[in-house]
Amino acid sequence: MKKTYLILAIIGTILPNIFVIRESIESGNYLLYTHPIDTFNAMFINNISAAFITDL
Repeated sequence: MKKTYLILAIIGTILPNIFVIRESIESGNYLLYTHPIDTFNAMFINNISAAFITDL
């Protein structure tokens, strides 16, 4: 059971960072911190993304 949790923790760490790196490269907003206003606006661009952000 410990191995399962370890694998899920590793996947849960790597998977979101793939999207962060992809967005950072596409937008030039590296690690989503260099342009905080743009990051905040993009988080609430539609109802689906707003629902995920508020759930976090």
